[in-house]
Amino acid sequence: MGRRLIAVAAFAVMAATLLPTQAAGPTGVACVISGTANLSPAITTKGQAASYTFTGNLTNCKSTDKSIKTGTVSASGAGKLSCVNGSSNGSGTVQWNNGQSSTITFNTKDAASAVVVQGKVVSGEFAGTKTTQGIAGLLNFITTQAAACTKAGLTTLNFKGAVGAGSAN
Repeated sequence: MGRRLIAVAAFAVMAATLLPTQAAGPTGVACVISGTANLSPAITTKGQAASYTFTGNLTNCKSTDKSIKTGTVSASGAGKLSCVNGSSNGSGTVQWNNGQSSTITFNTKDAASAVVVQGKVVSGEFAGTKTTQGIAGLLNFITTQAAACTKAGLTTLNFKGAVGAGSAN
């Protein structure tokens, strides 16, 4: 039976609107993201220390860098996670279709269906000046095996969401 569970886990980046601090003005990108997260150990309804890795595709990107249309992301992190709520810290890399990359750090906070991501671009495309670089996002994690949350746990989840990064570079 195709029961869907919007579960907890990690990652993302959603367009940050930042005030320009230099004549060049703000730079940024916003994309649709989808992919798969792998969790260890399996998460259940009881919060526990867990780590994760995930990979995803960025599509329909809108950017101040007109050469960016798509990208891929890979990341990892750890925190206290469950099928109900949790929080984590992580880092990752985005490879853009124009050959550039962005290195990011982030934290997540989630409850039920919402996983909110905040962080910064620490190097590469869209890195800011001083403390102006930023990332934010919202992800929904989906499974067809909702019963696993109360039994053996979930080790793999698919996700979709909106992500972005920006700076006053």
